[in-house]
Amino acid sequence: NGARNAFIKVNVVRPAKPSSCVVTHPVVVEALIHVLRGLGLTEITVGDGPAAGVDGKEAFKKSGYSDLSSKMKVRLVNLNEARCIKKEWEHGLLELPEEVLNSDFYINVAKMKTHFHAGVTLSIKNQQGLLTPQAKKANHREYDLHQALVSIAKAVQPDFIIVDAVESMEGEGPTKGKMKPTQVMVYGKDLFE
Repeated sequence: NGARNAFIKVNVVRPAKPSSCVVTHPVVVEALIHVLRGLGLTEITVGDGPAAGVDGKEAFKKSGYSDLSSKMKVRLVNLNEARCIKKEWEHGLLELPEEVLNSDFYINVAKMKTHFHAGVTLSIKNQQGLLTPQAKKANHREYDLHQALVSIAKAVQPDFIIVDAVESMEGEGPTKGKMKPTQVMVYGKDLFE
């Protein structure tokens, strides 16, 4: 399709081991990088904006993404520190990472988990990591979180979605639940599906 670069948005909400079911497993992203390179994409960036107050370097290190970045020779970006551009959404202007919006191919790679505020965290909730730390807090405190997530989904749509559900989390998600071996990978192009 003429795409040269790809941005892979993972779920690295906080420092957690890949086996914890808190983060998108880096093995899934490694396989995706191989596929993208096979399709001719030469510039691949992986990133997320961990939860407000979380040390991004520590989160990427513990989750295996720092090692993946070195091994696969891809850039790793903390979206909390990214240059943003403003895009309209129903609450005015939303600051979103320029690198994601300007990528040829944006891939949302979520982790299947329960979530104490949202019920579940899949591809729509995963986009919360695109926001600045201030906007993340506002979505939880100032706006109805569910409506805010729908609004973000309308403002930014990935080109492709993968939900890592080989091992999922149930119970006290998104960080304190228990592992559930669901043995599923979900693929698609529509956040709402």
